Amino acid sequence: MFNICNHIYTKVDDKGYQYCIKCNKAKLIGLPKCIHKWKTIDTLEKENILTKNTIGFIYIQQCTLCGEINKITIP
Repeated sequence: MFNICNHIYTKVDDKGYQYCIKCNKAKLIGLPKCIHKWKTIDTLEKENILTKNTIGFIYIQQCTLCGEINKITIP
């Protein structure tokens, strides 16, 4: 599901980001932390093992600025 990349970054752009030329992941240079803007890239259903009923959802999100992956589980 997730690819491993040996990142090769470009020069720092005017917003303080460097982008990997292979996978386009960004890292923020010189600022404390990214102000994430999440985009849902996948949704999975959690189901009860015995009854096979849906009991919740798992949302896989990726930041559109830095590329960080986040998982949110809703019961």
